[in-house]
Amino acid sequence: MFEVARVMGTSVDMLERHYGTLIDGVHAGIVGRLDAIEAALESAAEQAASRR
Repeated sequence: MFEVARVMGTSVDMLERHYGTLIDGVHAGIVGRLDAIEAALESAAEQAASRR
């Protein structure tokens, strides 16, 4: 968030005040996608290990 604020020439506080509701809403979606990626990577690693 700090880097976005810096690039946009504003502060983290300003971004949170204006876009805070959007940030809160996407958290669950991001976590869900990261969990899916982690599960896929673990599955691929298990498959690769079983082929050896």
